[in-house]
Amino acid sequence: MNIPVSSLGVAYDYEEILPSKDSIDFFAERFEGSPSDTKRIEQVLVRWLFTRSSAKDLLYTALGLNDNPILKFEISKPFSEREFDVLSWNRGAPHEAVAVECKRAKIKKESFLNDDVTGLHKLSEGVIQADKLLEVGFFKTYLLIMTVVDGRERTMYNQLSRGANKVQLDRIFDFPNRDELHKDVGLIFVEIVQTTDAPLSQTGFISVSVARSSTPQTQKPILTKKIAQQIIN
Repeated sequence: MNIPVSSLGVAYDYEEILPSKDSIDFFAERFEGSPSDTKRIEQVLVRWLFTRSSAKDLLYTALGLNDNPILKFEISKPFSEREFDVLSWNRGAPHEAVAVECKRAKIKKESFLNDDVTGLHKLSEGVIQADKLLEVGFFKTYLLIMTVVDGRERTMYNQLSRGANKVQLDRIFDFPNRDELHKDVGLIFVEIVQTTDAPLSQTGFISVSVARSSTPQTQKPILTKKIAQQIIN
């Protein structure tokens, strides 16, 4: 199995503090009837992960960004004919832009019955797309694999252990055609676990695992100029 080089995670739970409450019970089991977050639209999930999730700082660090980078989503022209997911750079440093192609896999609640992972073939497509993105010439290029896990019914485990099981992790880390990813493209795995019957915006667990850092390349001035113009547009 291709094991990530480093992995960090964060468990979070937000509770409203009200004068009428005598105490607050964090990480309690909830039965609020929220829908499965495996059904979220992928682009919405990407924006949430990079801008509002409790793991965004872990993600920025993994990508070599500071804690307040410029973020652009669903980018295509003038950089590429095909849309890619994220373009980011530290303020004042458009010459060191980071391009990210994101792909999602899903582990639904019924997937634990047969160790299934939905969407593995799309991860293979991400290899082709990330390799094409590398050719644009950004300072760094990454393929980011997001696995959204519906762990709400895994109540036999504590909330930190409701994510993918070992068999499923092996299948994700060794996804089809992974070895064809260009050696200069970085690879990051993010696991997003819906731990209770509350939405991910309220409580959950997110891990960020770096399998390989991107190899920096010198970014051409003409490309840097186009990136700087994105602030205006």
